[in-house]
Amino acid sequence: MKVRLTIAILIGLVLFIGITISISHADTLIIDQSTTDPADAFISFFSIQSNSPIGQEFTPTYSSLNYVQLLTGPGGFTVGEDPPSDVELYVNIRQDSITGNILGTSEIVSFPENPIYNTDFNFSYAVSLVPGNLYVIDVHASGDNWIVFGGDYNYSSGRAIIAGNPDQGQDFWFREGIVVPEPISSTLFLIGGATLGFRRMRQKITN
Repeated sequence: MKVRLTIAILIGLVLFIGITISISHADTLIIDQSTTDPADAFISFFSIQSNSPIGQEFTPTYSSLNYVQLLTGPGGFTVGEDPPSDVELYVNIRQDSITGNILGTSEIVSFPENPIYNTDFNFSYAVSLVPGNLYVIDVHASGDNWIVFGGDYNYSSGRAIIAGNPDQGQDFWFREGIVVPEPISSTLFLIGGATLGFRRMRQKITN
């Protein structure tokens, strides 16, 4: 009885580790709308707090999203000074305009340090969209001054919105799309190995 219980515990542990690895490392990101390479994004930057409401228009071709990425960083930071240590960011997905209905709100992202970030905003659920309609990524920051980077990207399906006003010559660097969890081969290997080990141990106990 103790042997069988030990086997069950070990198999459960293997399966738990496998599932955890799968969730953590096997997500696939499917990008719908985006601007260009972030290396080109240091053309302009704007304080999120000082230019609120601030965001980026986009026109999706997919019917939902659960992921947004922006390029952000500390404002007014000088090398040698203590970096900002207290900032929280999140984004809303709004319909039609920067003041439109909120369709979804991302999880809060906190930054204890100072580098320039490809900032990932994840949603706990898929935000429903209508392909071809206009939406806005509405950016919020609290705490230390924080900036969002952009430039003259000529994104044809939207504009940057700065202090509530659309700017035809600006776009913030962004990506939006869907994160899809997928199983990975190592997880399947662990599950298969656990099953085989269970069968062999069961045969030994029976014999």
